[in-house]
Amino acid sequence: MRATEVHAATRGEQARDLQPSDCFLAAAPAPSGQTQAYRLASQGLSLGEIARRLPMRRDRLTRQGVPLVSGGALRAADSIGIPAVAPRLTAGQIAPDFRLTDISGEPLRLSDLRGQPVWLLFGRHSTCTLCTPRHAQIIALSEHLQARGVQIVSVWGSGVAELQQGVGVLRPPYPVLADPDDTAYEQYGLSMSLRGALDGRNLPTLIQGLRMVGVARSLRSDGELLRMPAEFLIGPDGEIQQAHYNGYGADWLPLKRVLAWADALPCSPHG
Repeated sequence: MRATEVHAATRGEQARDLQPSDCFLAAAPAPSGQTQAYRLASQGLSLGEIARRLPMRRDRLTRQGVPLVSGGALRAADSIGIPAVAPRLTAGQIAPDFRLTDISGEPLRLSDLRGQPVWLLFGRHSTCTLCTPRHAQIIALSEHLQARGVQIVSVWGSGVAELQQGVGVLRPPYPVLADPDDTAYEQYGLSMSLRGALDGRNLPTLIQGLRMVGVARSLRSDGELLRMPAEFLIGPDGEIQQAHYNGYGADWLPLKRVLAWADALPCSPHG
């Protein structure tokens, strides 16, 4: 520990103050050669939790954390509010490209959809009781949206096999993409929030989701329970036209806004 203290002393007061309970906000883009510690910190784990997860002695972990903090790749966050991974995206920005595998095992690259308007949704995990009712609504609207040329794409923090047994049971008529490593989540700046997950306004959707998923299956989480979903309405040129980050778990983009956006689109050759 003495060696760690000496090392921290050379990095400034912020680094010397690192504590096991500290959580962090992660910078974007991620530093080159990012460590496991960086990835776990960017997912909202505290310094002490990271040490247990790796596992790694705390003095070694501090040596990794000090340059990340002093260099600006990580900065301390309020321990109550779990951090965002990257800055949130806004209307007018080009939607970051990604390549993920869909529920049938086929790869899909977002940029391959250029020329079509896209409704891009980020859920939580395959048996999410807040996401499942939402996708039942989307499935009911999908025919109307497809007639307008809109391509719906959903991203989940679960593997393909889990998605096949989870949201795949609903048979969504649009790509359901697996992102178990949170690659796209990081690109799009999705945050985690304990407060958002426990918000009382989630209760009606949660009850509906429990009826759809079942209590036993809902307890088998294969993703991030504290992740806050997000939705993006993307134009044919790949530009984000509307960006919505859920303030709490069930704070979805109002469907009337999605329908108004879709109905205002020019006629598409894909429609």
